[in-house]
Amino acid sequence: MDNKKTRVECLKLTADSLLGQLRGLNDKIGKEDMEGAKLFFKNAGITLKDLVRQFDDPMTPAGTAFADMIEKRQDEQLLALAAESPNRCDSQRLTPLEAAVAARRADLCRTLLGLGCDPDFSRTGTDPLERCLQLPGEPPLDILALLLERSRHPVCDQRPSGVTLLHGAVAWGCLAAVPFLMSRGARLSDMDIDCETVAQTALETGGEPLLARLREMEAAATATAPAT
Repeated sequence: MDNKKTRVECLKLTADSLLGQLRGLNDKIGKEDMEGAKLFFKNAGITLKDLVRQFDDPMTPAGTAFADMIEKRQDEQLLALAAESPNRCDSQRLTPLEAAVAARRADLCRTLLGLGCDPDFSRTGTDPLERCLQLPGEPPLDILALLLERSRHPVCDQRPSGVTLLHGAVAWGCLAAVPFLMSRGARLSDMDIDCETVAQTALETGGEPLLARLREMEAAATATAPAT
C-alpha cells in the first residue's frame, strides 16, 4: 500500500486510473481492507463513496452477453439495460459501451454515450478507448474520437492499464492511430505508470527504425498544431 501511495504522489495518477488498476487486481475490496485504504484513496483524491459506487454497479442476469445482443441486432434491449444502469456489466464483465466498441458500432457508441455510459470505466482493466486500439485491422478512429470527446481525461493521461493511449498504440502495433493521437496532444515524452516514455516503448518494440518513424509523425503533428 505504501508503495502504491508513493507511486500516486510521484506520478500524479488520476482517480479513474487508480480505480482501474485496483479493479484489475480485485473484483471487490473486503471490509478488512477498507480502513487501511482510506488514507491511500484520500491522498489520491478518491472518496470511499465513489469507490463503493464503482464496485456496486449492478450486474446483468447470468448468461447475458452484450456482444451477442449486438450481433443479433437487439439494440433496443441493450439500450434499455444501459438506460437503467449505464456501466453495468455482462457475463463477460464488459459494459454495453465496451461491447459496442468491439463491434465497431459507432452509431451505438454515440447513443450509449448519450445515455451516460462512461468511456473511462472498465471492470477488466482495459477501458473502451484502449479497446479501440486493440481491435484487429484498422482502428475505428471515428469511435476513438467520440470516446475522447466524452472522456474526463486528456489524451496524455494514463489509462486504467497504467499506460497512455500512445503507449498502447505503439506496443500493440496500432500505428494507424498514432497521427490521430498526436493531433490530440499525445507525445513521445508521455510517461506510463512506470515512468517509461512512449519513445522508450518504441525502442523496446521496434528499435531505432520505429522510433525514427514516430519522431517523423510527431514532427508533422507539431508542425500542423494550431498556434497557442
